[in-house]
Amino acid sequence: MARRILALCALALLAGWAGSHQPPAPPAAAPVATDALDGTWELVSLVEEGRPVPLDLVRQTLIKDARVTIDRGFIGFVRPDGAGRTLPFVVNAAVSPKTIDIAGIQNFGGKGVYLRDGDTLLVCLGEHPGDARPAGLVSVPGEKATQLTFTRVAAPAASPPPAPAAPPAPPAIPADDALRDSLFGTWGHQTDSTVFKVTLNPDGTFSSVRTYKRGFRKLFDAEERASGTWRLKDGFLIYTTTAATSRGQVGQVTSARITSVSNGEMIYVDSQTGDRRIEWRLR
Repeated sequence: MARRILALCALALLAGWAGSHQPPAPPAAAPVATDALDGTWELVSLVEEGRPVPLDLVRQTLIKDARVTIDRGFIGFVRPDGAGRTLPFVVNAAVSPKTIDIAGIQNFGGKGVYLRDGDTLLVCLGEHPGDARPAGLVSVPGEKATQLTFTRVAAPAASPPPAPAAPPAPPAIPADDALRDSLFGTWGHQTDSTVFKVTLNPDGTFSSVRTYKRGFRKLFDAEERASGTWRLKDGFLIYTTTAATSRGQVGQVTSARITSVSNGEMIYVDSQTGDRRIEWRLR
């Protein structure tokens, strides 16, 4: 009997030791942060140069129901006359504040900054095409900036929402000969630090200039100029640089795939970086 009691005690001690030394449970997975803008958003506030604009006026002049639908790089909405519009846009979420460039926008400039906080989306745009990108997300008197505040529209709980209508396909790119004629002229874009202009001539030559806005590059390299030849092949715009202020550019061949061209805008994808960019026609 004594041996049996000792054996039971040993087993109990071993069980207690094992229970107290179990490996800890793995921590719960942290939620994955997201900055997706896709969805339906309702405009709840519009402020121009520090002055609120009545939403009734917005519905009468800009957006019929004050709602926009964002889907995979396109913004769709209905005009007061019932006509639908779809605008392509690009964002850069790696900078602070995050930037947004909208093509084809009317009444406002196409360059802005944005912030999404849960179901609230703040966008601040220059008031006119060509305005500088706003430095922040507020609109104050004396500064040409318009602040728009949106809230996400919740999907109906009773039944799953219908699949969103696919945005209209971008305009078909014409054959190279027709597309080439539409590219003649001067195009440009600007970032926070540079202004870039390129002129495409009918004889197949080009010239470009990049101007720096600030910093040491502005002091010591005020301009970078380049020239050479350009051509089209299967919708790709191909540059060959034959002369440049920077010797490293001479002999370089670069290309971009054109996705859309209109009278005032050209949208393309840079073959070297994969970046999507909007160029505005300057003349």
